[in-house]
Amino acid sequence: MGDKPSMLEFRSFPAESGNMDLALLISTEYKEVGRCLLEDESGARISAIESNQNGNIKNINDEIFQEWKKGSGKMPVTWETVLVCLRQAGLVELANDIKEGLEGVADNEEPATPPTKAKPTTSKHSVRSRAVN
Repeated sequence: MGDKPSMLEFRSFPAESGNMDLALLISTEYKEVGRCLLEDESGARISAIESNQNGNIKNINDEIFQEWKKGSGKMPVTWETVLVCLRQAGLVELANDIKEGLEGVADNEEPATPPTKAKPTTSKHSVRSRAVN
């Protein structure tokens, strides 16, 4: 789980019910997740991102993740950091589902081929086993 997540994985994380878009699943909890990822206690950086994206939640989440991946925060760019921040934001079930999916991959297993659906069809965020780049 120390592997670095790619932006493609944030936008299309394979799950049993179809691809999960983590930016959409985080939804309005982006402020808490963003404060954690970017270590933005005052919320000033998140407010600037909100202004840049004209309140578009998906774009706000994408920009938060892009800034974090560039090293704009002190938090390590790993899946473990994502899981910690999701839990702090109250998205425990989503964090657990992602962790379960990441841990279920054998060292010699090929990455799963993403399904063709764009979003999950249920509220459960079951993640199928897959490798992380």
